[in-house]
Amino acid sequence: MWLLSPRRVIESLLLGHEAPAAALTQGRSVNVPGISVTVGGMVDALRRVAGDAVAARVRFAPDPAIQRIVQTWPRDFDPAYGRSLGMRADVDFDAIVHQYIDDELRT
Repeated sequence: MWLLSPRRVIESLLLGHEAPAAALTQGRSVNVPGISVTVGGMVDALRRVAGDAVAARVRFAPDPAIQRIVQTWPRDFDPAYGRSLGMRADVDFDAIVHQYIDDELRT
């Protein structure tokens, strides 16, 4: 799956909004930089950051209807246009889990 953390989504929206018209050389549809990660990779990151007990809460229950939708989503594409506007991806999914903990659990 192609992912971007909420922090990077907001940052990218602001950069796109504030971009001067002259910078929008390829139109107003922009592929933002992101990371490509599997669901298993997400669980591995959760385990590294939050521990085995937290990762053990994840249950896999495949849903054929959802799988049909998700399997059509692109896994990788060229976000050069977004990068040219200053948009950036997260480092990895571990960083996204850390951000979630900082933003949502430490209030």
